[in-house]
Amino acid sequence: MQFESEVGRPAAAAHLRLYVTGRTARSRAAIANVRLLAERYLGGADIETVDVLERPEDANEDAVVATPMLVRRTPGQGRRVIGDLAAVDDVADWLELEVGAE
Repeated sequence: MQFESEVGRPAAAAHLRLYVTGRTARSRAAIANVRLLAERYLGGADIETVDVLERPEDANEDAVVATPMLVRRTPGQGRRVIGDLAAVDDVADWLELEVGAE
């Protein structure tokens, strides 16, 4: 997915990271919903999934306070969404993603 920079040149692709805790039902639901988000808004692009039990340093870097949490790390100022991400269109809106964007 490409965003336009302030001067009209293509900016870096979106970098999204999903934080989960183990293989709980909420974690599995969030992973499934993020896959749908990627198909619908990111042309099927992969989104990095991080288990905070296995990589706590990454969770600390992104100031994760609850899981599941989806973090848009770039472009622009980071944004976070907490929950199972079932409202895929609302999540995409909050993360400022466009339908079919790549």
